[in-house]
Amino acid sequence: MPCEFGIETPILRSYPDAPLPPYDSPGEVPTDSTDFYLTENGDFKYYEYELTISNLLEGHEYLVSVSAFDHGAFVPGYLPLESCPSENAVEATPLGDCCDDPTLGISTIQRTDG
Repeated sequence: MPCEFGIETPILRSYPDAPLPPYDSPGEVPTDSTDFYLTENGDFKYYEYELTISNLLEGHEYLVSVSAFDHGAFVPGYLPLESCPSENAVEATPLGDCCDDPTLGISTIQRTDG
């Protein structure tokens, strides 16, 4: 199976209008505010991102991974950092329904303060 690295696919916020939560963890959100701040899975909406990969073969298994990259600082000792793509790889199989162009939607959760 051929590997393709560095696909330039836009990663978009799943909930673009979601506000930055004033809470440190989802468990701190008051019950009357859960629909406002949390997804159905109990994660903060603000940190949820998604991407769509097109032109996939229906029924074929794909390993998909999203990594984060930081260029580092222009200060000696601050090297670029990248998360390991193999640590968060998920197996996915697009199942076309009514279209000729199966796509695969992937959700990611990203916290930049940790």
